[in-house]
Amino acid sequence: MKSSGVVRFFALVLVCHFVLPLPVLADSVGKFRDVQGNVSFTRAKADNKAKAGDDVQLNDLVSTREKSRTKIALSDNTLLTLGQNSRLEITSYLYSPQKKAGTISLKMGTLHSQVQKAVDSSFEVRTPNAIAGARGTAWLSVVEVVNGVLQTNVYVLEGTVTVFNAAIPGQIVTLAAGQFTTVIGSLAPALPAAFSPAVVEGIMGQLGISSVQAVGAAAGSAITAGTAAGTVPVALAVSAGIIGGVVAVSGSSGSSSDTTTTHTTTSHH
Repeated sequence: MKSSGVVRFFALVLVCHFVLPLPVLADSVGKFRDVQGNVSFTRAKADNKAKAGDDVQLNDLVSTREKSRTKIALSDNTLLTLGQNSRLEITSYLYSPQKKAGTISLKMGTLHSQVQKAVDSSFEVRTPNAIAGARGTAWLSVVEVVNGVLQTNVYVLEGTVTVFNAAIPGQIVTLAAGQFTTVIGSLAPALPAAFSPAVVEGIMGQLGISSVQAVGAAAGSAITAGTAAGTVPVALAVSAGIIGGVVAVSGSSGSSSDTTTTHTTTSHH
C-alpha cells in the first residue's frame, strides 16, 4: 500500500510539471534600461520592439538601427551599451552569490561592456573572429568590415582584457587600460598599442556615454601602470594632454573607422 501511494505522489508531481506553466522569468538575464530610436529583439523567431523595462532573456537577438542605441542591465548590474547598426546575443549567463559568468556574442557593431567585479567571475565578448575576456572591467568592442575584410577592435578603458582569435587560440594578447588591439580576418591580434583618446571619445559619444570621464580614467590607469613599470606610453601621454599630472581630453571627435587594415602596423593616433 505504501508503495502505491509513493507511485501516485510522483505521478502527481509529473502531471504538475507538464501541465502547470513554468515561471516566465526563468530565462531572464536582465532588462532594457534605456532605448533610443529603433531597437528590437528576436525571441523564438518572433520580432519584438524593445521598450525600457522589458526583460532580456537568454538567446534574445538584440538589434539596433541607424541612429539607435540601447543599454541592457544584467542581473549582476553589469551594463551593456549597444551602439547603432549593431547585433548582440547573450548566449550564456550564470549569476549566483558564489559565481558569475557570461558570454556575449557581438555579431556586428559597437558594444561597451562595464562588467561588475566578483571573486569568481568570467565574462567574454565573442565576435565572429575574436574573443575578449575579463573578470571585471570596462572595454569597447567594435566589429566592422573594412575593405571587405572582417575586423574586430578592442579598446580597454579599465583593468586588463585578454584577446585572441578563435581560429588561433594559442596567440593571446593582454591589454591594459589605454591600449587597443585589432584582429583582422583570420590573423592573430596585433600587438597592444596606445589608442588615441579622440578615437574612443568619438565611439563613446555615439553610445551616449561620458567620453571625457571614460578616456580620462583609461589614460590615468595607463599612466599609473606605466609609471610603476617605467614604461609610460608616450603617444598616450601626448595625445591625452597630460601636463603636470592633469588629464585634458581634446574636444575633437574621432571615429571607430580610424584604423588601418595592415595587421602588423595598426595604429590609432
